[in-house]
Order: sequence, then C-alpha cells, then structure tokens
Amino acid sequence: MDASLRWRFVKNDRGRLVKDSVIAARNRHGPVTFPPQDLAYNRAKPTTIHETPVYSLIIDVIVTFLLGSMVFFAAVVTPTAFRALGPSDAGRYLRALFPPYYLWGIVLSVLALGVCIFHSPKGAALMTLVLAGFVYARQLLIPAINEARDRWHETDNPQDKARFRALHRRSVIINVAQMVMLVIIIIA
Repeated sequence: MDASLRWRFVKNDRGRLVKDSVIAARNRHGPVTFPPQDLAYNRAKPTTIHETPVYSLIIDVIVTFLLGSMVFFAAVVTPTAFRALGPSDAGRYLRALFPPYYLWGIVLSVLALGVCIFHSPKGAALMTLVLAGFVYARQLLIPAINEARDRWHETDNPQDKARFRALHRRSVIINVAQMVMLVIIIIA
C-alpha cells in the first residue's frame, strides 16, 4: 500500500484533529491522536515573553523612528539650513545642532539595543554598530570636523580644506551605513 494512503486526518467529536489510519478504520479501531504541534498549520506558540511579537513591534517602532529622524535631518534640515541661512550661518547652526542630533541617536539606539538583546541577536549586533557610530561621531568625529573647519577658515590652506572634507566624508559614510543597518533591522 502507498505510504500516502495509510494515514488521514479527521476531526473527532471534540473538534480536535486526529490521525486516523486507513487500516485502523477498516479494522474498526479508533483514531490515533498525536500532538497538535506536529501539524504545519499549528505553529509553535512563544514559550517566553521574549519571543512574543510585542518585542518585534517595539524594535520596529524605535528603529523606524530613529531612521526617520536621520533621513529628515539629512534630507530636510541640512539643505534647508544652507538654502535659508547661507553657508556661514548654516555652518554655525548645524554645528550647534549636531551634538543633540547624535545624542538623540544614542538614546534611541540604546533603547533599541536593550530590546534587541532579548529578541534578536543579529539585530543586537547591528544596533551595537549603529550605537558605536553615534558615539564615535559625537565624541570624536564632530570635534575633529569642527577643528578642521575652523583651521581651514582661518588659514585658507588647501590641506586643511582637504582634511575637513575627508572628515566630513567619513561622517556621511558612517551616517549612510547606519541607515542601511537600520533598514536591515526593520526588514529582518
């Protein structure tokens, strides 16, 4: 007899799916029950609170909020400041705005990392990199960029201008890499 014909699934009088063999039905033996978690439609229930979809939702909300803040700052705030204030005033404005921006990123990254640690090890690894990028940019990179910009404007030296541009490029690369990692966390 073909293996696919030996078993069938039927509902018993309690509405529970049971495994009934064709041979057992022919011999008038009762159906054989089996654990419901073996069925494909009956997915395993979360066993701890850390496996619930609530954690996934919290991570998605925090990470999406952080990503939205970063995109808004890069796509709206910075170009508008340069357009409305001019290069000199926009530079002073953004210099004052960058430390709170990076602090905001650090706070949201710490919150997301705290949730990711319990829910998603890969997400926690990516959030650690995002957090490290914010801390590095706020504590080391921004002061170096400000110093290079001041020196460039004081001396008008091409080497100082090149140093400023290299540091600025590094900050842009870090920002874009953080955005890519946040998108991966949201998708995964």
